[in-house]
Amino acid sequence: MDEQCREGDMTADPSDCTSYAFCESGQWRTARCRHGLFWNQHLRQCDTTGDCEAFKRADCIHGQRLVGATCGEYLECIHGSWITMQCLSGYGFGNPHCNDLPS
Repeated sequence: MDEQCREGDMTADPSDCTSYAFCESGQWRTARCRHGLFWNQHLRQCDTTGDCEAFKRADCIHGQRLVGATCGEYLECIHGSWITMQCLSGYGFGNPHCNDLPS
């Protein structure tokens, strides 16, 4: 997502209904729900009634970025839909762009 965020903001991870993003110290961080739980955007917490289909429809603003599941992966909002993107080999995603990995 955007480089900066408001403390306390939380949103679904559109690629994984068991994960979510939260704002900490002005930066987006990702977290995973405990085993058997799903992120519920309405309640803004993990529970047993999360709607996985809702994550695929999570609203986003064109150009927003979110840290992906691996170092070299990120999600980018393109025309209202989250798309999984990959950094070039040897680069890792550090919001808001891919950066050279240390040797």
